Amino acid sequence: MKLIYIYGSPASGKLTIAKELAKRTKFRLFHNHLILDMLTQILNFKHKSFWNTFNNIFTEIIKGAKEQNANLIITRAYSGKEDFKEHLNIADKTFLIRLKCSDEEILKRITNEDRKKYGKINDKKNYLNWKSKILKESFSDDEIVVDTGKLSVDESVEKIILKLKD
Repeated sequence: MKLIYIYGSPASGKLTIAKELAKRTKFRLFHNHLILDMLTQILNFKHKSFWNTFNNIFTEIIKGAKEQNANLIITRAYSGKEDFKEHLNIADKTFLIRLKCSDEEILKRITNEDRKKYGKINDKKNYLNWKSKILKESFSDDEIVVDTGKLSVDESVEKIILKLKD
């Protein structure tokens, strides 16, 4: 089972890139807001049990995909915490894709209507608050870095696909 792990800041294009990559690779797409949206209906987002539950569900989904030999693309905003490294060892092969984008471009994108649909950060204040808590931008030297502020969706996906073939 292969796992493509796409991470980056809010509004860096994770879901947009993941959807197009899924179309071109036939990998299944699982974005983190599928869990977040469900859990926020039941649990307090700021409580430790929320994130424990989130990580347990996330882990089980990846394990289930591996049992079915289903290649998977997952997305997640990266906060600098290492609470999800265990996910990376489940797959037979994991590709780390870090999307980056200038703050100027992110602040243009952050208010897009489609962000509200998934309860994503959608204003400058919340984005800057999120960014102030980041411990580090990257967690691996093994990642593929794509600047979605400088590349189109097609160019970004092509860059990723080329790296997957290396």
